[in-house]
Amino acid sequence: MLVKIIDGIKGHKKYFFYGSSILFSRGVEYLILFFAPLMLSKQDYGELEFYKRIIEFSSTILVFGLPTLLVTYSKSYRSKTYLLIFSLVVIISLSMLTIPFLYYLNYLFLLIPILFYAIFFSNGVLQMYFLVAKGSNTASLFKIIVSSVFYSGVFLLIVYSKEPALAFVNSGYFLFPLGLIVMGWLIYSLKPKIKIFFKYLKLFKKLLISSSTLVISTIANMMFMYSDIFIVKILSPNPSIEIANFSFVLNITNMIILIPMTLVQVDIEKIKKESYDWLQGYRKKTFIYTSAFSIFIMLGYFILINTFYEAYKDTMILFLILFVGKIIQSNSVFLGTQVLIKKYFIENLKINLITVTFNVIASYLCYLKFGLLGIALISALSLAIRYIVLMFYYKKIYR
Repeated sequence: MLVKIIDGIKGHKKYFFYGSSILFSRGVEYLILFFAPLMLSKQDYGELEFYKRIIEFSSTILVFGLPTLLVTYSKSYRSKTYLLIFSLVVIISLSMLTIPFLYYLNYLFLLIPILFYAIFFSNGVLQMYFLVAKGSNTASLFKIIVSSVFYSGVFLLIVYSKEPALAFVNSGYFLFPLGLIVMGWLIYSLKPKIKIFFKYLKLFKKLLISSSTLVISTIANMMFMYSDIFIVKILSPNPSIEIANFSFVLNITNMIILIPMTLVQVDIEKIKKESYDWLQGYRKKTFIYTSAFSIFIMLGYFILINTFYEAYKDTMILFLILFVGKIIQSNSVFLGTQVLIKKYFIENLKINLITVTFNVIASYLCYLKFGLLGIALISALSLAIRYIVLMFYYKKIYR
């Protein structure tokens, strides 16, 4: 038995290494997210979270589904090289189009950090290129190095900078020139030819158009996660304080989703092939694991706000509402994966657009009357609606 286990570990060593790089990246991110509210005032922490979310959301728009294309378009090594170059051209072109919009909103200083996220950071085009063209070990090493350096910069800026709220922004500025050097060296070593690039161009345009439903769904998903923060920023008389409270709770309750997402990623090949009865058993197992972890999260939160984070002691009701919402969302992870596996792309798009539209409108109205608690209630309700619709399509698939 021991020999079989050792052989299994050896056979899946590259997957273990890549999975570890993901856990490492998320781990250092959570260390920062726990460290920041401990060290910063609510004002600075709220601004820090706001800028972070704008950068994440905007970078998702810039990449426009290109990392997914890099992963799924498994053709020759040369085609991957030119798809990388095409991706960079698209990202830079879209970034130029956003300049007037960012300038009008006085957020033009975020352009470089947004570009850094889109190209170099987690799930950016360069990391996906390394994964499909150079292998999981290279991608893992790249991910670990970038995460370590970036979050080290964020940590130092939170501690020593006169503007700690700009830690995520300035860390991107420091690393972007270094990233350009790496990118320039990589493209030079690939020795691309302009004539061959234009031969692939028509194909890449078709691929981009064909993936448009997934792109819009991804953006809708991101909007669902971040619209609450944007509404608070627009409507609140003291947005930084309320964003700090909401983000602190949201970051902790989001940990509940880690269990089902990790299980689904590990077992994705089995999920594609197994029978309905096996899938039902898998859903039950996932629910048990998530419930056990959720109890740990609840107890941990109660301890934290009564010890190290007493400034957030008045967020318990907000936590309980979002906690329920994340429990519901955790049960949707598997269902959403099934909808995508069975290529219900249009249905997935409809679900995401309808849910995010309801969430934005209802959150806007409820915030005016009930404040943060109103936004939290609508968020939980939106997740419940999404779960019901996903369950309908899941049953339809196996009916």
